[in-house]
Amino acid sequence: MKLLILLFAILNLLTINSFCQTWTMYNYTNSGLPNAHISDIAIDTAGNKWFATYQGIVKFDGTNWTTYNQANSGLPHDVCYAIEVDKNNNLWIGTAGGNLAKFDGVNWTYYSPYSYVTDIKISENNDIWFCGWESGVAKYDGTIFTWYNTSNSPLLSNIVFVQIENDSTVWFSPYQHGIQKLESGNWTSFNSTNSGLPTDTGVGVIYIDKLSKEKYIGSNSNGLIIYDDINWNIYNTSNSLIPSNKIWDAIITSDSSLWLGGDKLIRYKNNLWTYYDTSNSPINSGAYNLIEDNNFDIWMATSGVTIYKLHLSTGLKDNISPIIQVFSYPNPFSVETSIVCDQSKIVEVSIFDLTGKKTRTIKGNNSYQLKITRDGLKSGFYLAKVQIKNNLQYDVKLIIN
Repeated sequence: MKLLILLFAILNLLTINSFCQTWTMYNYTNSGLPNAHISDIAIDTAGNKWFATYQGIVKFDGTNWTTYNQANSGLPHDVCYAIEVDKNNNLWIGTAGGNLAKFDGVNWTYYSPYSYVTDIKISENNDIWFCGWESGVAKYDGTIFTWYNTSNSPLLSNIVFVQIENDSTVWFSPYQHGIQKLESGNWTSFNSTNSGLPTDTGVGVIYIDKLSKEKYIGSNSNGLIIYDDINWNIYNTSNSLIPSNKIWDAIITSDSSLWLGGDKLIRYKNNLWTYYDTSNSPINSGAYNLIEDNNFDIWMATSGVTIYKLHLSTGLKDNISPIIQVFSYPNPFSVETSIVCDQSKIVEVSIFDLTGKKTRTIKGNNSYQLKITRDGLKSGFYLAKVQIKNNLQYDVKLIIN
């Protein structure tokens, strides 16, 4: 589709519109962002956006920009690497001064000493996991700090990043040592000799799907690896239509789109791989720190001092009724599963693999439920496009084990 791009400035915002998408760009020239590197993004329960920068943290409520730095607040260091919001709406900030800082909107609390706090993740039960540069990783449960490093645990590197699967299972990406899992006190290491990882270097767990439990593993040169606890599936430019092998970040948004950040911004939706560059967006470099807000808009940072907000008019908010639910059970499955639509009869279901190849089409049987059998499909990740009345379509992820 030929994009009509209109450039105009309204209320000091630069917005790029097309027939199906709206891009809004923020940087130090048209917003309250400082002229400094943006390293992380978080969203609190009120919908405020928080940005960790090399000149403090910045809050954006949709209208006003507020900066917190050493000069005007209790922030212990202006260089901030990570920011997260916990279940009580407290901000946790990782700084270059060796401090993990907590901000409740009024009061500041510090936890130190530590080296540069480069990564923060928060579990469902509100455990705070944070990584220090060359110092390993720690968990803070509100009372006790538990430290893990190469001296006191099986952790393979003190340069590490963390992702949380659930309250008892945490994944680590130790520098140049594959990936590791800590589950209920037990450690498991995955590398290129004992798993489906293509290499031990330049890989890390970048996203965990809370529903399917799939681990999305990014790499510097080997594309996207998806691990479902049984199978390792690799998608690169040689074996799929993915447009880049450099993957640094991932999210699955409310409309079931898979978004990947790296040297390109990539979307996988409706069996298509799409990437964004200056031909169809304002982005002229890679994207990272992808996050979706309550309005289904996607926020991202690019290299340097720029934030983008992307609204897709074809997304969940505009096209999909929140009343209708479509799902499969069981999922994952080995022999068969059933696609179920709670409020409309199924017209047709098409099954696609992640290369975009259609593997099967099943006609509906005038029912709200349709059985799907394995019938020779290999283990792995598939997408079911479910068509119901009025040509509405829903995507359902299928996992065959």
